[in-house]
Amino acid sequence: MTNADDEPKETNAAQAESWYQKLPGFWQDLARQVLSPSVESEENEQILHDLNQKLPIPVIWLLGKTQSGKSSIISALTGREDAEIGQGFKACTRTAQLYEFPSSQDCLLKFLDTRGLGEVAYNPAEDLLQFQEQAHILMVVLRAMDHNQDEVLTALREIRKIHSQWPVVVVQTTLHEAYPDADFEHLQPYPFNDVLDNPLIPDDLCRSLQMQRKWFEGQDGISFVVVDLTHEEENYYPANYGAEALWDVLLDDALPQGMQNIFHLLRDARKNQYATTAHPHIISYALMTAAAEAVPIPMISVPVVLSIQTKMFQSLASIYEQEFTYERFAEIAALLGSSYLLRLGGRQLLKLIPIYGQAVTAVYSGATTYALGHMLCQYFEDLSQGKVMSQAEFEQKFANDLERGKQFIKDMWKQDQEKKK
Repeated sequence: MTNADDEPKETNAAQAESWYQKLPGFWQDLARQVLSPSVESEENEQILHDLNQKLPIPVIWLLGKTQSGKSSIISALTGREDAEIGQGFKACTRTAQLYEFPSSQDCLLKFLDTRGLGEVAYNPAEDLLQFQEQAHILMVVLRAMDHNQDEVLTALREIRKIHSQWPVVVVQTTLHEAYPDADFEHLQPYPFNDVLDNPLIPDDLCRSLQMQRKWFEGQDGISFVVVDLTHEEENYYPANYGAEALWDVLLDDALPQGMQNIFHLLRDARKNQYATTAHPHIISYALMTAAAEAVPIPMISVPVVLSIQTKMFQSLASIYEQEFTYERFAEIAALLGSSYLLRLGGRQLLKLIPIYGQAVTAVYSGATTYALGHMLCQYFEDLSQGKVMSQAEFEQKFANDLERGKQFIKDMWKQDQEKKK
């Protein structure tokens, strides 16, 4: 006797296989790559690694004493927990450690943490030699009530002798150490945006913040932000007090245009845990796709682009804890339709137009990967809630994300070209 509970499973499996067999040959090939990660060759893996190494990855250089709050700042900017950040740091010179976000394989941002300032003498020469060719933001992290900052200020002066044009963001942390009692709460609305003239700011805290800021008088390119980034169990609400102000300073004062868009996209992604984790990977894959399409020979880059998008499929399915089946892949293929293949071929022909065609192809392919990634996130989110994305919903979302992706890749392309001049 057949178990009734087994029948739907067999039927669903048969339907999925039948659906898969009806796909055009291209989609069957891509499905095999997505559903069978082992098919990727070592050569493809090396190509992807090399592309990632060529991306214009900004480095945020954090200068500060131990326990000044540098890891908390990285948590606030990336959405990662302190434990994950601690595990992710790796030594890159004798005196510094590097944290690659979201991972070393799909790196989008690097945080350089000079360790032990205030404990040992620090000479930034070795770090300058290794990182001076990449886009930099110097972030000086000071505990608001700590006036013994000679080592930090000395290191900053040495760095700015060589790179005086690098923007500096001074982040003053751990405000609660100056609160008059345990019941004192963070001031709302946030009063530290411009000048420290709010009478509600505790006197000792106000004097200390002003004294620290005097150390930077007469220097250009300095921005200040005040934060108190604590854990929820410490009972200060909100736990990431001043984090939005830090975002604003980075976006408005410190970052070049291309990098501003990275941070805008990261900031917009903080909707839920899955999106926060997935979004930086999408950006990284989009940038790698654009870099791959910079190859001027038509069709040469197609296998590499598809390999990148395949890895993105697998990565996002893993992040959303969803199994990638033939049935689900067929649904996605149906949403994309044959027009995706036509666009892919048309972009390759554009490469026949010198320089212009290469740039347009890179922008469009990167934007398409960006839009695909967001469509997949929405697809997996709907699956977890028992919903199915309609064709109309897909088309609208894909069109919106494609335009955002185009602007993002254009800005990054422009920034990269300007650096090469």
